[in-house]
Amino acid sequence: MKVIGRSDGKSACAAAAYRSGMSLYDARQDRVHDYSQRGGVVHSELMLPGEAPSSLLMDDPRAQREAFFNMLEASNKRKDAQLAFELLLTLPRECTVQENINLVRSFVREHFLSRQIPCDIALHSHRASDGDAHIHAHVLMCRRPLTADGFGKIDLEHEDNPRVFKRAWALEKEGRIEEALVALKGTNLLKWRKSWEVLQNAALEAVGSTKTVDCRTLKAQGIEREPEPVLGVFKYLDRGLTYVADRFRRLIGVRHRNALRAQLDSILQDRPDWCAEFISKARQFGRRLFPELARDGPEEHGRDRERGVGHER
Repeated sequence: MKVIGRSDGKSACAAAAYRSGMSLYDARQDRVHDYSQRGGVVHSELMLPGEAPSSLLMDDPRAQREAFFNMLEASNKRKDAQLAFELLLTLPRECTVQENINLVRSFVREHFLSRQIPCDIALHSHRASDGDAHIHAHVLMCRRPLTADGFGKIDLEHEDNPRVFKRAWALEKEGRIEEALVALKGTNLLKWRKSWEVLQNAALEAVGSTKTVDCRTLKAQGIEREPEPVLGVFKYLDRGLTYVADRFRRLIGVRHRNALRAQLDSILQDRPDWCAEFISKARQFGRRLFPELARDGPEEHGRDRERGVGHER
């Protein structure tokens, strides 16, 4: 989750235009945000509660989105207003585009439209690092409920303090996942993550897939595998090629270590008796590589431990 706020120089109209791949006029800034040439947008939809103003009930999606976000901008007078939250949802490849659209719709109806909170959804599909599709959804969730009379007061009861998930987001970017989860304890965001897990698994089961997703960290699941960092070439390109190359090296290193773990686990599962043999061979190799360690007597080993000889090697 991220904040769409004016204090960060952001505009709700600009955010909606970018995610929907449209050209929208921003009355507050008196400018057009034109992203009609961007690719990767497979679906966009403004989901309004049943009691929305009649002025927003129109057939043209672009005109409807433009009118809605200009109304949202006008309802927030503060120069540092936090206009909306953005939820990023990963989607299962095993489902079709339409099935994923229905999945996102179900999530939004359950958690937001049920409280009169309008949301703008956009599904994007890009090529992932493995060559397959990386399909995901952006959900712009308004902070104010919408009725026939317009926007109401901010729904503080059902939203988290933005500072909390800003801190959690910073911890996640640093790889401190467990600390991020502690920071989010008791928040709506954790509840939404769990709900998203349940909905995705139901969708996967419905299409006959045996795969499942888990909103917990790998550590919490007892999986000895490092999470792979997102390469994000286009996201981080403005920081320079050296920064992107460093992220690429980190990704290759994590994948190499995970492959080694998988191979060792497979060997030990198939041949548990190889563990003792492996240790024996490793000792022999060590003695050839470091002759000074090739002492056999227990007294010598005891003196080595006292002096700390060889332990770093």
